[in-house]
Amino acid sequence: MPTTIIIILGVVILMILLSPFLSKRSENQIFRDQGSGDQEKEYIFSQLADLEYDFQMGKLSETDFNKSKSELTAKATKFVQPTESRLEQTQAEVDHQIRIRLKKNGLEPKTEGRYES
Repeated sequence: MPTTIIIILGVVILMILLSPFLSKRSENQIFRDQGSGDQEKEYIFSQLADLEYDFQMGKLSETDFNKSKSELTAKATKFVQPTESRLEQTQAEVDHQIRIRLKKNGLEPKTEGRYES
């Protein structure tokens, strides 16, 4: 009888340990998939803030800045409300997100001599 209980407990423990590998999608995978959009958004807007900072510090030419900002802005558009389809509104939202991240890092956005993208 004790041997049977040990075998049953062993099988139960083994099933518990292997269950994440046997299921199609674990809860952690679902959570990671939902969070990946937020991580991507954070990454893109951080890149835009870094780009703005490098431009302000004179590390980038205006041409390189505009080209890189246009590419990142295109990627950032999927995180902006679908009703804001016009480019000006999208750029305004991206600029707002950049300002938020710059202020978060203790920097002030450039206000004079605005750039065109």
